[in-house]
Amino acid sequence: MAAAPPMEKYQRKLDKALRKLHSAEANDDAEDMLSLRMKVEKYERKLKQLSTKPDHKDEVVDKSGMSLLLFYAYVEPAWTPVRHKETLHWAEDLLNSLGVTGRLRVSREGFNGTLTGPYDGIRAFTDAMRERDNGYFAHMNNQDDFKITDNLPEGQAFPKLKVFAVTELVNYGLGVDNAPSVNKGGVHLEPKDYHKKLLEVRPSTVMNIA
Repeated sequence: MAAAPPMEKYQRKLDKALRKLHSAEANDDAEDMLSLRMKVEKYERKLKQLSTKPDHKDEVVDKSGMSLLLFYAYVEPAWTPVRHKETLHWAEDLLNSLGVTGRLRVSREGFNGTLTGPYDGIRAFTDAMRERDNGYFAHMNNQDDFKITDNLPEGQAFPKLKVFAVTELVNYGLGVDNAPSVNKGGVHLEPKDYHKKLLEVRPSTVMNIA
């Protein structure tokens, strides 16, 4: 039996990961959602690499199907409770007006979104995000920060929109006031040093980020 073409292979993997992500979102399983989002992003990157075409100014953009948007957007300092509530209502009203569905967590530290919608609706939302809070998110682009995958089957869209308040975007149990600064990252290790750290008797906190 002949192997499936690479595009078809990764599309199937993406479809499967999306179905599992929908289920994890419905069950509010934060741990599964995090790992599945990483898988979805991995397969999206692979599909984009395989489908990259030369840039033609007159090329017609294919807006068929639905678009998927995955993103985190942190703010520092954290919003006040009043600003948090205002932002929650702003996002919900805007997404409803654009025909976008899915789940958007809004905490005082920012946004965590898994959204589906029309090509133009998704981009209208990311454009509005870049203008929000006097351009605080203006640096975020539609490739690396707002991760968008287009032309997916309509049936993979979330059936409805849920925008809701949470204490933390990712549940570490620290709370907004005790969370470390998003501007203080860790130290990158080369593979050899990474494995040395894992073998320490009292190892440091080591994370493998693909």
